[in-house]
Amino acid sequence: MREQKYAVVFDYESAVVTGTGELLRRLTPSFHFAVLSPFSMEETGKKLRKVLGDDAVVIEHIVSHKGLPQQNVWEFLEGMGLLNVKPENTVFIGSLPERVSAAAARGMTVIGRHNNACTDDALRACGASYILYQYRNLTPLTVHQVLQNVEDRKCARSVPAVPVSV
Repeated sequence: MREQKYAVVFDYESAVVTGTGELLRRLTPSFHFAVLSPFSMEETGKKLRKVLGDDAVVIEHIVSHKGLPQQNVWEFLEGMGLLNVKPENTVFIGSLPERVSAAAARGMTVIGRHNNACTDDALRACGASYILYQYRNLTPLTVHQVLQNVEDRKCARSVPAVPVSV
């Protein structure tokens, strides 16, 4: 893996929703991207290309944890060297409570993706620093506010979770 200063890790469910491509285009090119997927790398690649089109190429790594026990997912990711970016310089985007909790426990800035199964309060309780309501509502300003917190080494985890939508 080439040297990267920052990383963004998407949980699969958050990578394939409408608007992810727009989000990727708005993130700075210095970020390294990975997707945690319960499917094979080939399956995930096909699904991402179907949803994201040309934007799928921005995601450099697909991490398949197919068949792995849930508690081993992060160890597997770390073993692949994808998390050699400092945790405080890593943004995790997801909606699964167990993944949100694990990312927050590792010191990452977590953007919890609100959906019907995981409410704002549940995401905040799991350690989400920000709540993402709809990707299509993101503006370059709101995205970069989150990233600026990371780049400035401000501890976004110490402030109450705030909406990242307009």
